[in-house]
Parts: sequence; C-alpha cells; structure tokens
Amino acid sequence: MWLSVGAVTCALMMALPSAVSAASTTGVGRTVRTVKVAKALGGPVLRHGPRAVADQKRVRLVVRHRTVLRETPRALRIRRADPEATVVAGQNGIYTLSVTNNGPAVATNVVVTDTLDSRLEVVTPLPAGCTAVGQVVTCTLASLAVGATQNWDITVRVRPNVPTGTVIPNVSSVDSDTSTPETSNNANINVETSSDLAIGKTAGTLNAGGSGTYTITVTNNGPSDDTGVVVTDTLPTGLTFVSSVPAGCTAVGQVVTCPVGALAAGANTNIVLNVAVSAATAGTVDNTATVTGTNPDPDPDNNTVTITTPINAVSDLTITKSVRAE
Repeated sequence: MWLSVGAVTCALMMALPSAVSAASTTGVGRTVRTVKVAKALGGPVLRHGPRAVADQKRVRLVVRHRTVLRETPRALRIRRADPEATVVAGQNGIYTLSVTNNGPAVATNVVVTDTLDSRLEVVTPLPAGCTAVGQVVTCTLASLAVGATQNWDITVRVRPNVPTGTVIPNVSSVDSDTSTPETSNNANINVETSSDLAIGKTAGTLNAGGSGTYTITVTNNGPSDDTGVVVTDTLPTGLTFVSSVPAGCTAVGQVVTCPVGALAAGANTNIVLNVAVSAATAGTVDNTATVTGTNPDPDPDNNTVTITTPINAVSDLTITKSVRAE
C-alpha cells in the first residue's frame, strides 16, 4: 500500500501519547512538529510544504575579489588576507573575482557583476565568459558545483591622471537562480605616480656681439601624468637671457627657470630661449639644462643635457672707394 506524506504523518501522530498528538497540525507549525515526532520515534525526518522546497533550493554563493600588482616579468599575487595592491597611475592591475559555492545544491545561471571605479579602465581581452559595458564587467557561468570555485582575472588600467595617494575601492556581487545576492567590497587599489621625464636641447647660431637661440624639448615618458614640471637652464658666461617662447621663463643671474606645469604621459613640449652673446665671447660654450617634476622619476639619467656650441666671430668690415685721375 502506498502512503502519502500526509498519511504517514497522521499515522505517526496517532501512535504517540495524547499530549503529543494534541499538537497543532496547521500551517508551518505542522511541519515543525512532524519533524519532532519523527525524531522521537527514531524514524526519518519528513518535510513538505513551501518551506521544505525552499530549503532544498537555497545555495550559498560567496564572492571574493583581490587586487594583483602586475610586475615585470611576472605578476605578483597578494594574499587574500591583505586584499590591497599598489598600482602606479598609467599602469595595470588585476582584480581576481572568485566565486565559491558553499552548497547545498548546484548553483545555476551564476552571474558576477563588478562595477569599476571611473578612475579605472578595462583592459581587453577579458577572460572567457566575461563582457564589459562601460564600467560594468559581467561574468557568467552556467552552473557551479557544490564546493567548487570559479576565478576570473580582470585586468584594469589606472588612468594616468589619478593623483598619488588615491585609494580606489571596488565592489562586486554574485547572484544565481538558486541563491540570494551576495556582495563583496574588499579589494582596494592604492595609487602611486611615476613619470620618466627626459630633456633634449639644440642650439641655433651664436654670434659674438649678436644673438642666438636654444631650443629645449621636454618629454614625459610616463606612465603617469605630471603636474609640476620645471626646466632649469644655466647659461654660460658671456650669454644673457633675453626672452622665451612661450613666455614665462625668468632669470636670476645666469640661471633661467621655466615652469612647464602639467605634462601628460606621452606628451612633449618645446621651449625656445633667446639669448644675447657678448662681443668678447669666443671659442665654444657649454650649456646645461635640467628637468624636474612632482612625481618620482624612475630614470633620472635623462633629466639633464649638456651641449657644446661654437661662438661665431663676426667682423664688421666696411669698404670705401675713391677714384683719381692719372
């Protein structure tokens, strides 16, 4: 004979003393008391009704993410216990999105969403199963077994204009058909800046007793934007600063200072110095220019340039002419 779940429950309750069988048998309370009765008799625990179905389907998904500092020649992955990394503005970091299914059932249609801060940009290609629309990265998985973990490495670039000392947070969330949404916000990028500034210099014709020019080229090789670029040029004896293009350079004695200001990563700028050359200057003269910035410079060897330029001796010759008869 086949018994329905309800029939088995009633039979078990009838076998108990009257004090027990008098318990309520309506609503959720009926299910709870049925479980107690079954345990008292040493038999199986029987569940039925909406609550039992929900217990069977509920899945606990946990999403974690961490930042990774990309170095050359390999990436250094930091510990989960310290989910932070320092990334130089203009360079890349990696967010590792990690989703674990803690059960008790298989998770289906898993969707992980990671909303990137506006100071970050997505670096393609993305891992399989992930797409990006604007600042939102979405990674999907058809199913995730109980106890299994899925990782996605999302490479991001810190925009080169982000100032040093900035802390960029990150928020990600996970959801599926068989779980409730879970949010994680435990991965920060600490921003530092670095700018490889370089300087070059050429000279025009320098005429004794006349004038001449120096052209200075400043380049920011990055990776970060710099906001406080300054050029200092020490003119040799016999040369005097007259003006600059663009205007803004000033001279104290032989030292000319030119505030460049902001210079984006990958950009360059030119400064032309107009100088006067004394008539007593002869031979060759050495001129040195140096560039400095606000950011640390990873290669200071190209911050200074010295050139040697000949001084052209110019003679002011005049000619007169006369005629006489023989």
